Order: sequence, then C-alpha cells, then structure tokens
Amino acid sequence: MVPPPRKIGRYDLIKEIGRGNMGVIYLGHDSFSDHDVAIKICQTEMASGMDAEMYRKLFFNEIHAAGLLTHPNIVEMYDAAFDDAGYYLVMEYIASGETLDKFCCPDKLLPIEKVVEIIFKCATALDYAHREGVIHRDIKPGNILYDVDQDKVKISDFGVARVTDMEISQVSGTMGTPRYMSPEQVLDEPVTGQTDIYSLGIVMYELLTGRKAFEGDNISVINNKIVEQDPPDVKEFGPKVPEELVAILAKAIHKNPESRYKMGLDLAFDLSGLSVALDMPGRLIGEDERFCVARQLDFFGDFPDAQIWEFVRASMWRRVKPGEAIITEGEDDEYFYIIAAGTTEVSKRGKTINEMGKGDCFGEVGYVTRSVRSASVTAKNGVLLISVNTTMLDLASPLCQLYFNRVVMTTLANRVIKLSEKLVEQL
Repeated sequence: MVPPPRKIGRYDLIKEIGRGNMGVIYLGHDSFSDHDVAIKICQTEMASGMDAEMYRKLFFNEIHAAGLLTHPNIVEMYDAAFDDAGYYLVMEYIASGETLDKFCCPDKLLPIEKVVEIIFKCATALDYAHREGVIHRDIKPGNILYDVDQDKVKISDFGVARVTDMEISQVSGTMGTPRYMSPEQVLDEPVTGQTDIYSLGIVMYELLTGRKAFEGDNISVINNKIVEQDPPDVKEFGPKVPEELVAILAKAIHKNPESRYKMGLDLAFDLSGLSVALDMPGRLIGEDERFCVARQLDFFGDFPDAQIWEFVRASMWRRVKPGEAIITEGEDDEYFYIIAAGTTEVSKRGKTINEMGKGDCFGEVGYVTRSVRSASVTAKNGVLLISVNTTMLDLASPLCQLYFNRVVMTTLANRVIKLSEKLVEQL
C-alpha cells in the first residue's frame, strides 16, 4: 500500500478527513496564507468503473463549475493543479462541518425552524448558481455541510454539475445519486435548475422525517417510485411539521416541473414567510403582510413602494426566540439586519452596551467590509428580523440597491459621527 503523501504542491497534508468514489479529502495547510484548507486528491485507481477520460472530465468539470461561483453558502474553491500524487482541488475548510447525513436519522433530527433555515440558505445558493449557469445535478445530504457551532451551511461537490454556457465537453448522461434524482433525471430528460430544487426538497423531507423518501431493494424499484409514486406522508413520521411547510415541500418535489418551484428564490421566499417559532407556530407571514410591516419602518421611509416590494422578495424574514444569538462577536457574518418587531441587546466582551428595537438596523460594517463582527446581538424578547446579504440583494434592481445602499451608508456614517462625539466627550 502506497503511504499517503505529506505534501502536495505548496500545501502540507495534515490528516485524512474524508473519502469518496474518486479520491481522498485531506485537511491541509497553506503556509503562504497561514490558513487551513480542504484538499481533494483525485486518484484514478479509486474511480471504480470509470475510464480515464470520464475521470478527467469530472475533475475539470468541478474546477470550471465551482470556479464560477462565489456565494456564502457554497464551498469556495481556491486552487486546482496536477501533481505526482494526482489531480487535486484546494477548497475552503469547514472546521466543524458535518454533512447533513447525520441529521437525517430519527434520533438526530434538527428543530423544524433550523431545517427551514438550512433549506432556505441552500435554495438561495442554488438560485445564485442557476443564474450563473450552473446546475449541480447531485444535491443530497452528503453534499451539504453544516457547521453547528458557526451555524454555517455550504453546498459542495460540483463534479457532475452542468454549466450551460460551457463550450468544452462536459459529463453527459444520467448523473446524480439515485434516491435524490428528479423524475426528469431518471427518465434521462433535459434538466434545468428545477432538478436541483426537487433534490433539495427530498433532502428537506429526510431532515423533517429521518426517513428516506423512496425505499427499495434496487435502483430500478427506487426509480419507479420516483417517477410513479409520492413519498410517505411527512405527518406520518413528523406530526409536528406545520401544514404550511408540508405544502411547501409538496410543491418542491412535485413530479411535474411545471407545478414545481421555478427558481430557488421562489422556494426561499415561501420558506422565509414560514414562522415556526414563538407564539405563532406554523403561521405564514404573507407577502402583503411583509410589505405592510416594511412600509411602516423608518428604514424604508424614502423607498418607493415598488422598491419595497423588491426588497421584501429578496430578503429573509424570521422570528428569533428570546435569548437567541443573532450575531456573535468575533464570528464571520455578512448579513445586514433590520428589526421589524421586538427588542435586541448589544454586548461587547460580555458587557451590555446598547439596546435596539423596531426599525433599528445593524450589521452594516460586516455587510460592507465582510469583516468579523465586533459585538454580539441577542434577542431580548421575541424578535421579527429581516436579513439580507449582497448575493440576495443582487437579485433586486439597481434602483432598489441604490436606495438600500444609501440608507446603509447613512447609517454607517451616523454611527461613526456618534462614536467620534463620544470620544471627544471623554477627552
């Protein structure tokens, strides 16, 4: 047996952290940037049943597809090259990340509101990828990383992705993992972004029930069920799942693409309106209601109605329980937040320094500079929170972005002025 390499390219290999059909994933260290990275070394002898040409296509396909994408919920690719040890990809390392496989077991299920949040983030990431011309084609729990400690969600492994404007030869034919394939994949019909939405819906089913959507002794049986049957009722295994979420799931995994969500953002929008916390379990915050709430906030005082509607559709709305952390000092977070209802407490180094309530906003420094948070914000009572990042806002018109960025920069300038005045008073 050949011993594992200690170094590949400029990267030190520390330990093996994963293994798949096409190679081994190592924890590596980049001494130039002094950062830990994940390195997938693709070794042809491990690609069972795959000829060298197919293997080469998969490798370069992943490079091209992942290289097109920069999104907070997609694993970032840093480098790719060939070495004596084989082809290798250098990617973002998620220190405490585990695949969602762990949370698809009956005794390991996540809270329903956390499942909604994870699927929301994946839906916005897929919407972004689809707009960039990339269809993943293999969305499954094993290709989604979740870091419980940092509350990070990352889609990975674009090896069989389809890039719509790619001129070089791509991996063709039926691609994906059987249990998570859409009916059109099983039937070898043309695929669109709706294929990924279907697969994400199947992931959501497993996260809510701890059961496979389609069971079978062989692939033929599973494929037949995917095309001809609906999965067992979610309520059979998850009686606490609200009816509104059951309806969202049914639309996501509808066998007919014409009746399925057209875009990831459509799925994300419905999920963001689903309240599964506080005193209104299962209640949907409808689009009209969200507009009325936003219209009353000072933040949107100068926005025309059309731009408020745009913002409502591009943002995430969620309820935060009393005592729940929204942002944590020292952690990465690129979202900007607006408080639609409730009160929050701001603390630094464990000491309370401020309170914020309805209409207040925060997170402008992290949103603009993508730097780590300088303070923590916690819900003091039940909070209705609006959040958005640059990727989500890119879906809005330039005019909506102009109004939004003007308010953000004004907020940032006012806080700098107040800080300067406070410093002068202390002199």
